[in-house]
Amino acid sequence: MLRSLLPLLLAALAAGWLGALGQEPDRFPIEPRCRHLGDDATPEWPEAPAEPEAAPIEVAFLLPQAPAGEATLSWRQRHVDGTWRLFLNGALVAVLPPGAERTRHHCAIPAGVLRAGRNLLRLEGRDPADDITWGEAELVLAPLEQVLELGRIEIEVVDDHGRPLPARLTLRTAGGGLPPLHPAAGADPVPLRPGLAYTGPNGRADFLAPAGHLELTVSRGVEWGLDRSRFELAIGGRAVIRAVLERQFETPGFVAADTHIHTLTFSGHGDARLDERVATLAGEGVEFAVATDHNHQTDYRPRQRELGFSPWYTAVTGNEVTTSNGHFNAFPLPADGPLPDHRLTDWVRLVADIRAKGARVVILNHPRWPAGDGPFDRAGLDPATGASRALLELPMDAVELLNSTFPEVHPDPILADWFGLLNSGRFLTGVGSSDSHTVGDPVGQGRTYLASSTDDPGAIDPEEMAEALVAGRASCSLGLYAELRAGGRPVMGELLSPAEAADGVQVRVCAPHWSRPEVVSLYQDGVLIEERAVPAEPDRPTDLLLDFRLPPLRHDSWLAAVVRGPRVEEAFWHTRMPCSMAVTNPVRLDDGDGVWRSLAAQAADLLGPPGRPTTELLPVLQGLDRPLLEQTARLLAERRDGSLDRLAALPGRHQALFRSLLRTLQE
Repeated sequence: MLRSLLPLLLAALAAGWLGALGQEPDRFPIEPRCRHLGDDATPEWPEAPAEPEAAPIEVAFLLPQAPAGEATLSWRQRHVDGTWRLFLNGALVAVLPPGAERTRHHCAIPAGVLRAGRNLLRLEGRDPADDITWGEAELVLAPLEQVLELGRIEIEVVDDHGRPLPARLTLRTAGGGLPPLHPAAGADPVPLRPGLAYTGPNGRADFLAPAGHLELTVSRGVEWGLDRSRFELAIGGRAVIRAVLERQFETPGFVAADTHIHTLTFSGHGDARLDERVATLAGEGVEFAVATDHNHQTDYRPRQRELGFSPWYTAVTGNEVTTSNGHFNAFPLPADGPLPDHRLTDWVRLVADIRAKGARVVILNHPRWPAGDGPFDRAGLDPATGASRALLELPMDAVELLNSTFPEVHPDPILADWFGLLNSGRFLTGVGSSDSHTVGDPVGQGRTYLASSTDDPGAIDPEEMAEALVAGRASCSLGLYAELRAGGRPVMGELLSPAEAADGVQVRVCAPHWSRPEVVSLYQDGVLIEERAVPAEPDRPTDLLLDFRLPPLRHDSWLAAVVRGPRVEEAFWHTRMPCSMAVTNPVRLDDGDGVWRSLAAQAADLLGPPGRPTTELLPVLQGLDRPLLEQTARLLAERRDGSLDRLAALPGRHQALFRSLLRTLQE
């Protein structure tokens, strides 16, 4: 929606400098050299000595008199990964922006910080091993707005009831470019990147942007609408904007979780520092946040409390246990407890060690990454059957289906892997996550909705979330939302009796107005049994219940729903995924005996003990549906007694399938 805004130009002469725009302000060189700080030689950086010096460094300079108003400090830097702080006369004036390239940066020096005579600039780094170059620093006795031709933007975001709301702010110039944003003197710090900011916990943000025509989009993740504003910002001017976001669908009984989140501070790559991550989680509407830095146990809660974000989400300490044989997210873990042994490569031993350190949940991350050499690739996993070259033991609880910063591949192949694993009796919960390492990649873009007894985001029980995830009471989301329902309630992770399933199931499909669900697909034992177009209205929120009748049940089975839609092509939804999607976890269907068994267990009963004559097995195979037939073939292959080869040589409806599986195993 296009909201009204109030652009205000500050009185030029009252500002004390606008009338002097034609005059060159006084400039004072602070540090003309470029200095190399850190602990490694870097001859490839020609601007500074190859050999480093240790931080902190101090630079003293003299001013003939204290400036009456705000001033500007500028400098050049390269390869900033960690946290580096600039202090002037003891006052914190800037945190160096992260970035690998050699670039010039500016910050405002508030009035009263500089003084006549001796002044002292100090640069401190948190990590002495973080090599950077810094220097060519200059003080300009003019406000930052004058030096860079900026105006000030003050934004307040509220919900449709007028309550403050943390949010993401995306700015574009008239030509679609990303305007550089700068902290405003005296304003509370907020995450800033070119064309991107987040509000504080009070829904407010105050920063500087280049003068000119700007377009602002305010967003807050998949459950919320948008607020768009267009305005002209003058040099030294001020735009005051009140944005209103509408909640476009509700998820009662489910909370939005992101189980895969990183910081530059503790993972060592990306660009989202700890304070920035704490803010971005609230701004994207994440309600349950699992910190998963690589081989590190990060606790967001102390900074979350200090910065005022605790009411907006519940944070829990986790760890992305990063090994040479896959990455595994685990939670909850004690922040000060021992780390799982990431040197272990045997999954059974590794997961046992992770659980011994306190984790209730272990998730296999991005199982097909790197492309062609992911854990499932190396195991030779056959998506149709769950068979592999070597018996693949999966002692974890869940597997990532939707990872929104995964390289641009369609998630359907990973869904096929998951279907095959479910049929083989390995009931891993499917999860969605963001794997966000940066401020720009929206945290919570990929997410998992977990069943919860409370809808209060600040009062979520981590133990209850762990239990819900392990039980499969969950739904994965990437720009869309879905529930599988029966009897008027969500049934993901449940067992339905024949009576409960007699009237079929419903799929609830939800989307904001800016994302379009197109098709709902219902799968039984991995086989598509019905597909239906979603009657969504263009540019309107979607919240529909679609009814599905079920075919007669021949044996214990499972159902899952997948909703698909096109990729969202919007700047606020920066994504690497080629589509939008929602995936429910399965509901199990009982054939009436009150005991549910996987297809693999049913296949084992049908085959009987090893050594059964082929002539007895052949009639058994003729009446089986394809998923059950695939599991009998997999079990025969794992026996390695030649029975699969003998059956593949005999005519019948099974023959093509058995021969195909033999080729897969041979490859």
